[in-house]
Amino acid sequence: MPFFARPNLSDTQFKQLSGSTLTLSGQTRISTPSGLSLIGQTGYVPINVTTGNTNLNVLTYLDGQIILLPSSSGGSGLYSGASPTTCTVGGLCSGTSIYGSSISTILEKILVPPVPLSTSLSIATGGSDRQFGDCNIGNLCWDVVKNTNLITCIAISRCGDGIYQNIYSGAGIGTTGGTTGYTFTYPTISSGTTASTVTFNLSAATTAVETSTSNASITWRNKKFYFGNSTVYNSSAISVILSGLTGTLSTSKALNISQTLNNQFFYYAFPKIFGVPSFIVNGLPNNAWGNLNTGTLFTITFINTNGYSNQYYVARSDNRITGTYSIIVS
Repeated sequence: MPFFARPNLSDTQFKQLSGSTLTLSGQTRISTPSGLSLIGQTGYVPINVTTGNTNLNVLTYLDGQIILLPSSSGGSGLYSGASPTTCTVGGLCSGTSIYGSSISTILEKILVPPVPLSTSLSIATGGSDRQFGDCNIGNLCWDVVKNTNLITCIAISRCGDGIYQNIYSGAGIGTTGGTTGYTFTYPTISSGTTASTVTFNLSAATTAVETSTSNASITWRNKKFYFGNSTVYNSSAISVILSGLTGTLSTSKALNISQTLNNQFFYYAFPKIFGVPSFIVNGLPNNAWGNLNTGTLFTITFINTNGYSNQYYVARSDNRITGTYSIIVS
């Protein structure tokens, strides 16, 4: 058997001159992670193909080496994150930090933008529309819905007076809701006021500093009344009749109805602040109804069923009438 020498391919025993070509036709194996290096700006950079050696890896420069990174950092060719939550794909805002993020994480930030929380608030008891003087205390119904990020704070406040109620403040919770009692100081209302409103605000925020607000209001109004009666009422007696009627909450004297009467007067009572009425009956102006000069329009002091006092106009038809009438008041 012939003897073959095996020279040491080191800088001492072997040198390849600049401009020459070395062709390796067989299998060239490098048995150490730092055995093959490329020269870089600060020296030789080793190529390490043993770290993270799995399928679909990519070569990248990390901490002074060119190495294979696993698919979670370099991308596997298959996005396996969450599905989009909206039909319109979002994007990354300028300045968004992606340092150290995987391709999958970056894609998820683009394809699955966070959905902010939502809130709702309503008057649970007592009603949102009330007659002046009705100041019953009740409850607010509130809901805060977590969509992407946990909820860190929930509070209810009352506009204009600084009343504040903290419902939750902490590290974060999911969707929640409930009822809570509301309080307010019933406003001092002059007799010429047509409406008064108090508003409650629900506010909430998430760990991503997303915010949402909702509001609910209670509004007080006067009622207006209309009816048929065969009696000619004066200013003192009619208040008793009005107190027994349901009436309609309103901030206007406008009326458009069809009224059936049987040998009766038509009466219409409303807050005086709304002004003198004009009548159109069956399509024609009628100056005899609600006329100060003929006594078919007069003023009363009306105390409603909640004890609130106000000046009212009472308008009446000039005669007893029978039939169904189209009545428009403006």
